Amino acid sequence: MRRLEHITLWCGVAAPLLYAVTVVAGSAVLPGYDPIVDPVSALTASGRPGIKWIEAGLGLYNLLLMAFAGAGWTLAGSDWRRVFLTLMVTAGAGLLMWPFAMDMQGAPLSAGGLAHLGLAAIASLSTIVAVWLSVANWRRAGQRQMVRLSSACLVIVALSGMAAGVAAALSWPIVGLLERLTIGGFLFWLAVTAARLATMSDLAPAGSSN
Repeated sequence: MRRLEHITLWCGVAAPLLYAVTVVAGSAVLPGYDPIVDPVSALTASGRPGIKWIEAGLGLYNLLLMAFAGAGWTLAGSDWRRVFLTLMVTAGAGLLMWPFAMDMQGAPLSAGGLAHLGLAAIASLSTIVAVWLSVANWRRAGQRQMVRLSSACLVIVALSGMAAGVAAALSWPIVGLLERLTIGGFLFWLAVTAARLATMSDLAPAGSSN
């Protein structure tokens, strides 16, 4: 494993840490924001003042995620490449959300807001697919602990994600909480998976040959 690629794999650990710090800090300081009720995207809703640093933190998170996925793509066999491809889609959708912010609560749906919803759906689905694909790869590699961990994260991400969608559609005041369970499950999987892959001498045994 080349040194640069090895270092870049650790971006998969740095990314969720940065995301968590940015979101927790933003939730604490923005006036009127309720992390139980409001989705994460509401932190950077269109027209909200004083959010440049939050946008920068989330943008850097997506760049770190893309760097991790790119390093993994270079090192991995074909099965793992499917995981890293879905993570590139996740990061790309996240970066595209920057110019297409969520509409402020109560505002009419704009074209940018509609684009944001579409990109958020793509990012959500791609994270689920990435975790799901990793379960099969860890099973082929005989990594039972990683299979159990990834399977648990998959259940959390999928079930809480569906519940968040229902809560949003029915205007239940727990959308923010459910969304944080979804994102938290993915971020935990990402950090542990990245750390495990970064300490492996070769990714190919966990998947097919190049």
